Amino acid sequence: MVAGDDSLLVSAAGPDAIVWDPASGTPVRMRTGHTAPVTSLVVAHDGAWAASGASGSLRLWDTRSGADLRTLYGSRGPAAVTPDSLCVAAAADDGTAGLWEVSTGRRTQTFTGAPGTVTAVAVLHGRHTAPPRVITGTDRGALTLWDPVSGARIRTLSSRGPAVEAVAVGGDGWWLASVTADGAVRLWDPESGLGLHSLDLPPDGGSAIETPRVLVAILVPVLAPAADAAAQASYALRGAPDAGTLAALR
Repeated sequence: MVAGDDSLLVSAAGPDAIVWDPASGTPVRMRTGHTAPVTSLVVAHDGAWAASGASGSLRLWDTRSGADLRTLYGSRGPAAVTPDSLCVAAAADDGTAGLWEVSTGRRTQTFTGAPGTVTAVAVLHGRHTAPPRVITGTDRGALTLWDPVSGARIRTLSSRGPAVEAVAVGGDGWWLASVTADGAVRLWDPESGLGLHSLDLPPDGGSAIETPRVLVAILVPVLAPAADAAAQASYALRGAPDAGTLAALR
């Protein structure tokens, strides 16, 4: 994960998290403490802190010292950071999703009512929404937009289908994208809830389509280590800050 100001990069390697200097490409710090491989990792937009999760609740830690700050009890991955970096939106132990306050570690909001268990989380911000919105996807294919202030459901983009593996948003708020367990990438207009495009994730590298506002690039798959290849069935999805490119890695 790259901080919003590009000041640092944080990656996971087994149970550890590594902080990198993007300019030099060298590691500057390693954060240890998890007893299982890290499966969720987010970074504050100014790079001041990161939150990582393995087998339990997300842990918030200082990227400069590596010291633990607090535990976001009841949370688990996947997760996303709000634009002001004051809260973490994450899946919850009870199958729903919520908001956790960074300064206290307290859960301040719950998003409930979507069918299935939450498997994907993102935060939408930009010209379409003020305040930001939280997006969740579930293992029953539900894709839902939520109001972070009231916790109310704003609209359902998809009510059922293959499990949602990941969601990503354009940096200017024009679109969001979902990738499902069947390998399909779908683009959505968050304002209307309408689907814009749907395409299958290619098994061997790249293709691209152009839409009126979005260039969607499907990049070469990232291969898991041989020991994990048989079990690797998840996707990583990230929207570029300029909202012009979407990368899906399998």
